[in-house]
Parts: sequence; structure tokens; C-alpha cells
Amino acid sequence: EMDMGQRPEEVVAERFIQEMNASTLDVDAVVSLARYGLPELGSVWDLEARRAEVHALRSQLWGVLLGVLPAEATRREGARAEWKVVHERAVIALCKEAEHDPWELFD
Repeated sequence: EMDMGQRPEEVVAERFIQEMNASTLDVDAVVSLARYGLPELGSVWDLEARRAEVHALRSQLWGVLLGVLPAEATRREGARAEWKVVHERAVIALCKEAEHDPWELFD
């Protein structure tokens, strides 16, 4: 239900946050919201904290959709930490092979 004072983008953004913070992510519900432009949700609010929250949740959604993160919220943070370690090790290994320091990749 839409609050008459809210823009449609704000309603979609609030629903997105609700769905992403559920104990188990309902991928179908979030995918149905994507029709309304999830990539643009970061620009909905003037408050930086809300943009940051939407950005972090959008990142988690991609992880779930790609099968890297579990749909269950309680398992998601542990899985993110594991993948971060895997990623760091892969970057270090590739840098050794290419004879570069990791920070040189981002210059």
C-alpha cells in the first residue's frame, strides 16, 4: 500500500529493503520488484545512510542470485566472509603470477 506522500520509487525501495532483510530471501518477490528499477534505488533518498543500505543490500542480492550467497539471512554474513577470503587469496595468487603488487591493480 502506497503512502500518498511517498514517490513510487520510495515505495519500491522500502519494499526492497523489507524483502532483503527477511529471514529468508524470497528471490521471486525481489525479482518482481526489479521491474521497477532496482539499480536506481540508491538515488531515491537524500540521506546517505539509506543509499548505503540499499547499495549493500543490492550487493547481497547479486550474491544470492549468482549462487555465491545463501538466501537465509543468518548464513549470509558467514558466507560473505568466506568468499572475501577466497577472493583475497585469488588476487594475491594472480598478482604473484603477474609480478604485480595487489594495489597496482587499482591504479
